[in-house]
Amino acid sequence: MANEPVLDKVDRLQRSSRDVTTLPAVMSKWLSTVLPAGAKPRSVTLDGQKVHYKLVSTPRGTAVEVAVKAPAAQETLAVRTAG
Repeated sequence: MANEPVLDKVDRLQRSSRDVTTLPAVMSKWLSTVLPAGAKPRSVTLDGQKVHYKLVSTPRGTAVEVAVKAPAAQETLAVRTAG
């Protein structure tokens, strides 16, 4: 598939020791969205409130990641971009 990493360019592989029964709960505390190519975040809000975020390089492109302190059934992550 085009969106999967190319394994022959990986310096080393690392095995995860995460417990698959608890991983969904851990992952639910993070929200992310992939930016359009060349875009930079101008503002990032979670449920209408400004939040701290980090940019992460992923196989799909640059993602904006936000930590969620108290995950709810529905969260709204809004990223306004410039560029």
